[in-house]
Amino acid sequence: MNAISRRLAVVLMLLLPLSACVSVRQSYLLSDVVTRSQRSDSPGTIVSALRTSKTSYALKGSDFAELRTAGVQDEVLDFIQQSFTNDVDLLVRYWMGNESMGRCGSCYPQEVDLSTLRSNGSVRQTPPPLQSNPGRALGLPSWYRTTWGYARSGGLTVDELRDLARSGMSEDQLLHELRTRPVVDVIGVGGRTSFGSRLAAGITGSTFADLADEGMPPSVLNELQANYLAVLVEHLRLKYMQLGRGAKP
Repeated sequence: MNAISRRLAVVLMLLLPLSACVSVRQSYLLSDVVTRSQRSDSPGTIVSALRTSKTSYALKGSDFAELRTAGVQDEVLDFIQQSFTNDVDLLVRYWMGNESMGRCGSCYPQEVDLSTLRSNGSVRQTPPPLQSNPGRALGLPSWYRTTWGYARSGGLTVDELRDLARSGMSEDQLLHELRTRPVVDVIGVGGRTSFGSRLAAGITGSTFADLADEGMPPSVLNELQANYLAVLVEHLRLKYMQLGRGAKP
């Protein structure tokens, strides 16, 4: 290969779409996280495996309680939620720059179904829907929704939600609160992660598990996670618009 050919090869490599570069990535199975936790592998080694594989999971709120019951330690639960938050940041940044990671399903936060975890230990794991939608970042989970349905004022903190549940408010009433009021004090409350400028998860995985132990219904936990995701995406959308990284959608 002569010098011109070598230069051309380098240019072609640089011009390859991101999806071509990452399409070989294999997702780490959440069922393996459970299995390793149950055989008493240290949380640190499990976190290291997840970090190496660059796998994240789009867990619903009640999933964290199921995983804790199955033996997954809080350190791992918190890492899973933080990794999800980090990847959402990346997805929104690409979206606002009119870019994406393409159709590499394993490159996005994986959706999971834990309905059979207690009965036979199985976990169904699938990529998120990857249909292009101008109103949302590619790769967000199927249960994502926007903040459009929320009131313009009167947010709800996690502690306030906890107090409402303790006061005897019904499940339907709690769901109504979460579907009409944005959760607040969850953006920037944990500082920055060690990965750089990314926000720490405003609601940790172990917090969801704690709320379940206190009696919070699974449907309310799921609604809380959906609310948190909606608020997070809107915050990041505005952030990257203000930085001039993309046009207003």
